[in-house]
Amino acid sequence: MDPENNIFVSAVTFWEIALKHALGKITLEAVTPDDLPEVARRMGFDLLRLDADDAASFTGCHASSTKTPSTACSCTRLCGSSYAHLL
Repeated sequence: MDPENNIFVSAVTFWEIALKHALGKITLEAVTPDDLPEVARRMGFDLLRLDADDAASFTGCHASSTKTPSTACSCTRLCGSSYAHLL
């Protein structure tokens, strides 16, 4: 990774991982879903929080252009936010 680049991780990403882990669709080694936000912070990732306005704006996402709706929402949220200049 280029240390000059900011890497953003949406709170929804952690939710999806926890849900898939609980359903048995993925396994994690040496960490639990609860550990992942801190692991991401230690790796230098910037965490994007999800608030009620962000969640309600889900209808503006274009899920058909990506594999997961949360990816589309993260992109949509970044494009409409103060982070847009980083894209």
